[in-house]
Amino acid sequence: FSIVICRTVKMSIQHGLCSTSAVAFSLYGALLTCPIISDFDESYEMGRLALRAIDTLDAFMMKQQVFLFFYGSIAHCKDPLQASAPKLLEGYEAAFALGDMESVTAHLQLYAGVAVWGCGEKLTKAEEIVRIHAKRMLQHKQVVSCKNILIHLQQATELIGLHEDVYSTFLNISEEEFFRQEMNCRGAHTMKLILHTCRMYLAVMRGNMELAAREYESNGAEYQGGIRFIGTITRVFLAGLVGFFVARKQTSDVEKWIHVGVRSMDTMKSWTEDSSWNYEHKLFLLEAE
Repeated sequence: FSIVICRTVKMSIQHGLCSTSAVAFSLYGALLTCPIISDFDESYEMGRLALRAIDTLDAFMMKQQVFLFFYGSIAHCKDPLQASAPKLLEGYEAAFALGDMESVTAHLQLYAGVAVWGCGEKLTKAEEIVRIHAKRMLQHKQVVSCKNILIHLQQATELIGLHEDVYSTFLNISEEEFFRQEMNCRGAHTMKLILHTCRMYLAVMRGNMELAAREYESNGAEYQGGIRFIGTITRVFLAGLVGFFVARKQTSDVEKWIHVGVRSMDTMKSWTEDSSWNYEHKLFLLEAE
């Protein structure tokens, strides 16, 4: 996949641009956020180039894909994270108009993650918006899309103190039954990772660090590489908090948990160099641990 992206970018430079070039530029920019490269300046420039290419080439059929990678994985390397939230909804509407349901699901999933995990808006507002789009997906029989954002909706309802099982409301199954079904489902790696991360997040917010550690160990919710989406940022931060906490409380596997915490803190340090707005406060919390 990476080879195809690089070849498309190279062909666009050598032979001229087409509508696909805009997508290739955004994908190439997203690849540059991977830890093995971590060239965030070049990544951001490629992403901005992809946005300009949409207008220059009248490539509006590609808008949803460019928005997905720029506002989902590149923009927050430099820009405030909350600025991506409305753009992800704009990309979602563009994808929905084209019937690109894969992009619809991805945009909604990223928006829900930004809204609940990191945009600074009132959670009640985020909960209302995510609920509206969950209903819309169900009305259009897009059950997989609905499931993806129900995970974030359940998290939002619990954080604001609503005693509701949204899985029962939308799918007529309990939260635990939903969790068992998805964990036993072959594939669906992304959904499983989001489920574990949300449960880990709730455990940390409630001060139940032992439960958060179990969730971490059950899925390895740590940054192992790849494109830096909002879920990646959250997993790195949570892994660091859990690692340092467990290292202080346990007498066994202390080195293991210290390593988890230090690796997360080192990753956050490198990100803070490019966007202190988004990451410095998380780094300070990890250093305080």
